[in-house]
Amino acid sequence: EEGIVHDEDKLLSALHEKRVVEQLLGSLGRDQASSSTPLAPKHDSLARGGKHLHLRFGRASAFLDCLAESGAPAGGTLVAHVLALGQRFTSRPVAATSEPNFEEFSCLITLPATAPTSLELLEMRDPVHMVVVQHGDDDDSVIVGAQTVEWRKVLVSGYLSVHVELAAVGGDSNVSTGVVSLQMELLPRIEGKGGVDEVSVKGQIKGERDRDAEVDRRFFGMAKAWWKEYLSIRPEHASRAVKIFSRGDDDVNRPVCCFLQPIEAGRAVRTVGEAARFVSLIEYQRIQVIGGASGRSDTWADLHSVLAGRKGDVEEHALLLCALLLGFDLDAYCVIGSTQAGEPHMWVLTLHTPDASQPPQATLWESLTGSRYTHVPSAPPSHKYGRVGCVFNQKSFYANCQQDDSVKECNFDLSDTRLWKHLDASLVSTVPRRQPAPIVMHPVVANQMEEAIESSLKQLIHDHRKDTGLATHWDSHLSFLLGGALYSYEAERVTGVASGAIEFQQSIRRAVPDGFTFKGFPIHFSHLSAPRMLRDMLRSKVAAEIISLHG
Repeated sequence: EEGIVHDEDKLLSALHEKRVVEQLLGSLGRDQASSSTPLAPKHDSLARGGKHLHLRFGRASAFLDCLAESGAPAGGTLVAHVLALGQRFTSRPVAATSEPNFEEFSCLITLPATAPTSLELLEMRDPVHMVVVQHGDDDDSVIVGAQTVEWRKVLVSGYLSVHVELAAVGGDSNVSTGVVSLQMELLPRIEGKGGVDEVSVKGQIKGERDRDAEVDRRFFGMAKAWWKEYLSIRPEHASRAVKIFSRGDDDVNRPVCCFLQPIEAGRAVRTVGEAARFVSLIEYQRIQVIGGASGRSDTWADLHSVLAGRKGDVEEHALLLCALLLGFDLDAYCVIGSTQAGEPHMWVLTLHTPDASQPPQATLWESLTGSRYTHVPSAPPSHKYGRVGCVFNQKSFYANCQQDDSVKECNFDLSDTRLWKHLDASLVSTVPRRQPAPIVMHPVVANQMEEAIESSLKQLIHDHRKDTGLATHWDSHLSFLLGGALYSYEAERVTGVASGAIEFQQSIRRAVPDGFTFKGFPIHFSHLSAPRMLRDMLRSKVAAEIISLHG
């Protein structure tokens, strides 16, 4: 299996299955070794019944990207992320070395109660997705590698040990970036004839792959004929941004509809405004490749990788926002096109039809900023979007057939076959796709984080001004007033409604002494590093001028 190396652990697994190791250690009066100890710690959910899959990380090696040119550790930490059957797990940070110690990391995965037997579990084809992320001292992050693991082989004996070879993401999936030993155990343990044989597991997996290959073959044949028909409508369609396939971070080309699945974020994201704000706060990173005409990567990362790494390209931002809006049951689509400057771009479209006799009302969403724009055909645009090539979601794909493909003149009535050419939705629905990654809430003490960042940033600004011969004095009352303004800015980003501006101006006029001038500049960041914040502010002309003012 790609990315997994089986070795002498097969022997250990066989002994484990036959209870030879436990009997031997028991006769010696010693504690059982980790290889034969039930992998799962005591857990309340075990007492409630049901089946669980327990994963435990073992020895890791060959993380050479964590070494500096001198061979010493480059610094920072590594965090492992696991997505399995719609459940996400995150390890504690460990030192970033060539042999990171993940051995205390384990995941207890709840298996669905609707699949109580091994045969029913065998039909669950969602693999385990692993991602390892390296975090630097300045809150920067980079994905070291990722890999999918077929867990269903554990159904044979209830125990499996494998070595997982992580692969680089972003179009370099053939590059190995580290190896992690992974132990898997089914709980409660399989006794007697409760398991399935190895032939059945291999047959199930092979059958799924054969069916997937047949679906891919049919879809490609249909897409090829569809593209020929699309070009026959108007030859210049060949130059439009119509993208039917894209490459995943595992280097496999898939229909673009496969990259979307609705995500219900629960209490983590409670409104569509919060969804747009959440996605905009994920750091934007343009993925570049070596060589090629544009230098742009044609790879769309798995959304679990995006959430784990806390950064992504414009395509990943748009895919995530669209998935969240679909979770709110909006009629949402990703739009592939270009900006008014001619740069390739992707954004999100939602449609609403209050009156069946009228064209749908279209709203355009910019995933990088969280902004939204009501589309009014032929009106001067207030956004940066230039041209539309195609739109798609998890169920459908439409290519723009309108003679004028500008956003300004676009009619987004997707039901009009004169304006939009669609792919066969029934065939789109058969294409296999990955499980969606849930949004997980992590408990944080926001006030403490804010105070720590503010304190660090004040000290950095004080030191910077001191180096230029300027004294710095902080006004706690003015700081309190500015806090209210920042809260209003954040609320406006979420709700789209501005408030509190008049009261803020009144407060500032009363707080600033005669003869002094107030200057302020709102700026937001998608990271928690005070040094990076100061560097970003000094690169901004307005912010740099304020920092350099004589008080």
